[in-house]
Amino acid sequence: MKPAARYSEGTHPLGLVAAALAMVALGVLWLSPLADLPGTVVAQDVVGIQMNSELQSAATSVFVRLDPSNSSVAKEQVFTVDIQIAAGTQPVDGAEVHLDFDPLYLQVVDGAGNPASQIEDSAGLDVPIVNGVNNAEGKIDFAAGTFGDAPSGTFVLATIRFKALWGTGGGSTPLAFVTRGGSPTNVTYGGGSVLGGTTDGTVTISGETPPPTPSNTATPTRTLTNTPTPTPTRTNTPTVTPTAQSTRVTWFQNGVSPDAAYSGTEDTYLQSWFPNEVKGSSAQLELRADGLKRSLIKFDLSQHITSSFPIAIFEAKLYLWMYWADNDSYIDANAYRVNRHWEEATATWNTPWLSSGCEAVPGDRQETVAAQARLRELGGGQWIVWDVTDLLREWISGTAANEGVILIGGGPHRTVKFYSSNYFANWTQRPKLMVRWYELLPPPTPTHTATPTATPTDTATPTATPTGSATPTNTPTVTLTATPTSTFTPTPTVTNTSTPTLTATRTLTPTQTSTGTVPPTSTVTPTPTDTSTPTPTDTVTPTPTCTPFPPGVSITFGFQYQVLPEPSYSGVDDTYMDVNNGTTSFGQDHYLIVSADARQKALLRFDLSRHIPPNAIVTVATLKLYALFPGGYGNMDVGVYPMLRPWEEDEATWYNAASGAPWQEAGCNGLGDRAPDPSAVVSIRHDSPPSWQSWEDERLLGLVQRWVSEPSANHGVAYIGSPDHLRKQWYFVSSQNSGSAAAQAKRPCLEVTFHLPLPTPTRTNTAIPTRTATPTRTATPTCTPTATMIRLHQVFIPIIRKR
Repeated sequence: MKPAARYSEGTHPLGLVAAALAMVALGVLWLSPLADLPGTVVAQDVVGIQMNSELQSAATSVFVRLDPSNSSVAKEQVFTVDIQIAAGTQPVDGAEVHLDFDPLYLQVVDGAGNPASQIEDSAGLDVPIVNGVNNAEGKIDFAAGTFGDAPSGTFVLATIRFKALWGTGGGSTPLAFVTRGGSPTNVTYGGGSVLGGTTDGTVTISGETPPPTPSNTATPTRTLTNTPTPTPTRTNTPTVTPTAQSTRVTWFQNGVSPDAAYSGTEDTYLQSWFPNEVKGSSAQLELRADGLKRSLIKFDLSQHITSSFPIAIFEAKLYLWMYWADNDSYIDANAYRVNRHWEEATATWNTPWLSSGCEAVPGDRQETVAAQARLRELGGGQWIVWDVTDLLREWISGTAANEGVILIGGGPHRTVKFYSSNYFANWTQRPKLMVRWYELLPPPTPTHTATPTATPTDTATPTATPTGSATPTNTPTVTLTATPTSTFTPTPTVTNTSTPTLTATRTLTPTQTSTGTVPPTSTVTPTPTDTSTPTPTDTVTPTPTCTPFPPGVSITFGFQYQVLPEPSYSGVDDTYMDVNNGTTSFGQDHYLIVSADARQKALLRFDLSRHIPPNAIVTVATLKLYALFPGGYGNMDVGVYPMLRPWEEDEATWYNAASGAPWQEAGCNGLGDRAPDPSAVVSIRHDSPPSWQSWEDERLLGLVQRWVSEPSANHGVAYIGSPDHLRKQWYFVSSQNSGSAAAQAKRPCLEVTFHLPLPTPTRTNTAIPTRTATPTRTATPTCTPTATMIRLHQVFIPIIRKR
């Protein structure tokens, strides 16, 4: 059997084992939403068959954990971490694990230390189903089952061999069990979930931390300067160099992290039926789709995210463990920023709000949704995640007070429950907040390089040393030598240069003339010797680097045809294909039609290359379509699939990507046409009013990052509906929608938040000229001097002009 079996479309990884077990024993099939696993064909969301009451009441006594849970290693060290299942007496016949790690610090390798695409199956469950590693994105996905005796007790499911790439700078990097594509980390028996919880891990790495990402610097130009001075010596000019800073990851969870003493989480829930009842000591948080139960939560960050420098928030996510739901319909959990101070020991539906239920805007809370998570099938308990990066930036910068968030439900009738910070059975399932941040150190101050000029440098004129003369002579006329103007260009950078060596300079010695008469005799005037002029030396002058955006600062752009980022933007292409009109192009239609049975599919592409630099780091990406009206009945899922080949807006049809360029498979269904798995999925109810539909996912974020880094790989996305048995369409507004400004504002939109990496300072070699003394006026010697050697304290050779 192959190490990792490929499973067919429409089947969950554990469904292979569960299906066989169902046929042999129970006749029950357990399915959950699809996982995003490398190297596999993943189907759309699959609705599970209702488990019988006996399986639903199965004990949730099994835990998935890492051994060791906290590793301390050195940079470049290879080490192992086991994925361990602690089942006690509970038999286990299937397990599915999704683990995230930071690829900046860790890499999964094989026994030889080379990057690996799989982890080591320990055969704890003897039927491998999925085994995939994505080192670029930091994802591990593993699933296995058994057809034989179901093991119990504590056993190793698989072993991960990591290589430490960089030091974590005194902190640690997390290993986190996650939900992938709607499919949580899970353990099953007989088709039902028996998972009681998961325990994440951390890795602390000593050694060199990762350097900042280098920026593009313009090539210095060589400048010729005519300077009659000796060639200056190149010296390294010390500059103020900030310490290389990597992002830090800080987790907040009562009794767990940043340390066991942390107790800065406050949480409670409000209920309208008992408006004065305090729930701050409850072990659970509750949420209803109709808003009659709402949850509050906040984390004290003040003692753990602090610096004397400004702080930049790279990413922040709120995690709540959902352990109970009253039915299988979904609920939208909308997080709003709270503006009024509250305490878990006193907060109720009525207190301390201006309007009951924290409803006053903006006195109690913000009107706009700060983050949203759609809660679907329970699947035996799972982490629900909200991206609260923007909120953390407001709290840390001080633009808003940190009063946490309130979760208000929306959607079909449903109630869900989460564990609160007072939950004691498994502390690791308490609410937690992950913050990835770094200090925004000041960039190095640019220094001006002193460039020697063509002005002669002042030099000391040698003087003769007279000796006594027996015969008086007439004193010759004093000849004044023109003194060149001293030009001195200061260098603002203090440079430690070696002291120049004193050079003995031979002076011109006139020959003594004997005289026998009283009248003065002429003395021999020394003839000066021409001194060669030093050749001008090329000086490398650094050119200032131009940065289009300030590094480290978060920037958000919206892309919308002739609307955003500016009215002249025209970088959007969109169309749809129709199997019933296979040769017709709909590139100029005002609608984009997507059907559940995939008989109509939409194509959409945004050009980002002229607005976002290729070295930008994308932190948020959201695709938005305005849904106008449905055709038919029934709820519908719409996925966005990365396109793998070019296509033309006015030429694409069901059969062709462009004129003369057919799809590999009609309807854009070939493996060379588009990716087999969606990057994000949105569920749209048949009774939804006209509204924006937004696609957000980590996979979509990675896709947009690639479009930015490799513009040639940007072929956009295909919108494809499901389930395929449903005859239903949705009509979305296209980029050709015209009319009023309000109508144009409903065109397809892509919102991207990004920042540029901090530049890496470089050491500059600067030529430093030497300052010399100003010459003084001297008289022509009248007596015969004795030849002497004079030590000069200058570097430059004197220049003597003939009279």
